Amino acid sequence: MYRYTEKCEEAIRVYDAQKMVDNTSNIARLANRVLMSAKNEADNSEDPPFVDRINRAG
Repeated sequence: MYRYTEKCEEAIRVYDAQKMVDNTSNIARLANRVLMSAKNEADNSEDPPFVDRINRAG
């Protein structure tokens, strides 16, 4: 994700809106994958505090 953040910051510096949008979309896509993975873990978890924290995050 840091790679896309750096690319996004570079796009802002050089006023390249399309690259900024592309890299922001990549960051959002990766964050969504992390959230989906965490939700899958929560579905299989028997730890109520963990499940509650994941459900509040999503």
